[in-house]
Amino acid sequence: MNDLLRILEGMKVKSNGVSQKRKPINQTTFSDFSGDYSRTQSPSSINTYFECPRKYFYKYIKNLPAKPSIHRIRGKLLHSVLEDFFNLDPSKLTPSQFEFEIRIVLLEDLKRKWFGMIKEIEQLGLSKEEIRAYFEDSKRMVSNFVAHYTNKIKPLLTEHSLAEAFQLLTPKREVFLISKRYNVQGYLDAIYKGEKVRIIDYKTSSTDEFREEYKRQLAIYSLLYKENYGVLPDEVGLHFLLYGERVFPVTSELLTLGIKACKFVHSRTKSGNMADYPKGKRPLCKWHSGECDFYEICGGI
Repeated sequence: MNDLLRILEGMKVKSNGVSQKRKPINQTTFSDFSGDYSRTQSPSSINTYFECPRKYFYKYIKNLPAKPSIHRIRGKLLHSVLEDFFNLDPSKLTPSQFEFEIRIVLLEDLKRKWFGMIKEIEQLGLSKEEIRAYFEDSKRMVSNFVAHYTNKIKPLLTEHSLAEAFQLLTPKREVFLISKRYNVQGYLDAIYKGEKVRIIDYKTSSTDEFREEYKRQLAIYSLLYKENYGVLPDEVGLHFLLYGERVFPVTSELLTLGIKACKFVHSRTKSGNMADYPKGKRPLCKWHSGECDFYEICGGI
């Protein structure tokens, strides 16, 4: 147990609290872009426009701040815990029980980060029971992630050391890519390079439903990768932390979806006038557990 405490202490040095590595995407990059697209987009901004053009206007043109939410806070916490997983020093682990040790270390890491932000969480207006439920859900996500990776590591140990197996399965993380061709940019959670190139985005959602917005996101990631590395990724997918990975081949249909989405949103977001951004027609203004970040000033549909 003392060794595990030293591992956790070492992680505190590398990741003191929630990671601050990801910076806000600059919406004014490429001011000298020679195409028709004057406003830089991201997968998030493009999906926001499809969700509700008025919400896009408030968020990306008026630059109004989003409300804090348990989903945003928990998403940052869990991404930080995953980063700490990849920063572990395998030489400090016991080969015969490394899965058990990693689970203990990461659950303690999650607990430390969670209660480090407990004041912000308590200000969200959730009941103690709801906060506890979100924390327990988060613990399940971390445990599932550990099981997912250790199950991939174990077969490699017949030919590799534990450190070598970790290295083989460690992706490039938080990779920021820019496309000048489509004037779009974004962060890729993980890029795995082995026999195949695979892009993975982590999701903390309560279901593993593969929504259209996810497909657009992965399509745009594929375009970003192609422009920056000269080749297409072989696969893209989502790692639902409660359920596991869902991976798909990169097809021409997927790429066409991404190109059309970029061009469509660029063509609709040149104006700075609110009247050119109608309210969405989907029931996403207010729901049983919350409301749109801009409901108070918009009033919904």
